[in-house]
Amino acid sequence: MVHALGRRRSPTTKTNAEVRAELATVLGGGMNYYMSMTLGHDGRPEEAVLQLIDNAAPGSATGVSIWPMRIDSRRRYRAGQQRRAPARLARGGAYSPTLLKMEEHLRQAGYLCRRLLNADNSQHWEAVPTGIRALIVPARACLTAADAARIDGFVRAGGRVVSFGGGVGLAQPAASPPAHPVFGVMVAGSLPPPIWRGMRLEFDGVSLPLPDPMPDFRLQGAEALAWATTASEGSLPAITRARAGSGLAFAVAPAETAFADSPEAMAALWKAVLPAPLFRLRSIDGQDVRERYTVYLRRNPAGLVLHLIDHQIANEARKGARYRAAYVDLSLDAGLYPFETATQVPEGRALQSTAGDGWNTLRLFPAPELAVVLK
Repeated sequence: MVHALGRRRSPTTKTNAEVRAELATVLGGGMNYYMSMTLGHDGRPEEAVLQLIDNAAPGSATGVSIWPMRIDSRRRYRAGQQRRAPARLARGGAYSPTLLKMEEHLRQAGYLCRRLLNADNSQHWEAVPTGIRALIVPARACLTAADAARIDGFVRAGGRVVSFGGGVGLAQPAASPPAHPVFGVMVAGSLPPPIWRGMRLEFDGVSLPLPDPMPDFRLQGAEALAWATTASEGSLPAITRARAGSGLAFAVAPAETAFADSPEAMAALWKAVLPAPLFRLRSIDGQDVRERYTVYLRRNPAGLVLHLIDHQIANEARKGARYRAAYVDLSLDAGLYPFETATQVPEGRALQSTAGDGWNTLRLFPAPELAVVLK
């Protein structure tokens, strides 16, 4: 906020360190945000703050995409800040807590997410962005025929698509839509869980209750990876896989809500249907610490920008505890993101990386966040 004619001074001023903590808290929580700035006494913005904001702008660089359903046409996006990810959620509507949980599961599994939206006066997707390896279509996604054609082309060119529930039609939400040919299944109707003893998904050591109706799949070229079992109807295909061109199409009969509150089931599902994770995060003693940190990757004219956020600062601040930063080893898949130089910005400090087993690893100290340009 800029006060007219300099009649009033800003009541508070944040230091660069405080701005870093604010960015780590807000971006690490995955929240939408806006920021207002007061000009300095010389009438110019603080350059260091602008650099922090530019380096912290969320974005990701390879992955998974998710489709929402409809979105408020008043929502705005920063021009030019396009996320990339190892998996994408394709939606078409209001933000859903279930999708937020899916995205959190994906991040903790080593993937970067981006949502593909069609929203008036805001954002439209015309093609699957470069770097995306998989598309995820929730049960309530609203897709047009043109959307379906783009997804079909993406899969046949070597990508992956994962549909949940009625999303198997790649069209409008429905309980038992006609399945899109790319999935290699036919939908024979909508099957409610039997009253007696219900229905369960048995998969990779996980037993998941299925309380809601789901499409009744009939295999037409696809293979079943997992079955839903009932006491009366027997076993039904619950997760299927079909090859289409050079890619793979997975149809998950239950809606995503069945998996959202079961981390074990979600982890088993991602392992079965998605390509290998993009990154690893380990403490210096080798422990997996992905739950503590948030990772963003995006491309800009400077190169590939890696942004690492330690959101432990928000957890400890709520408890009144002292925040303690820690070293972490971040590894990127060398086949997807090879790089020769790494520079921490805005400090300009060169970082050394180590290579091994198909990974390039950087030892970093986010306190509570940092940005690195990879070239």
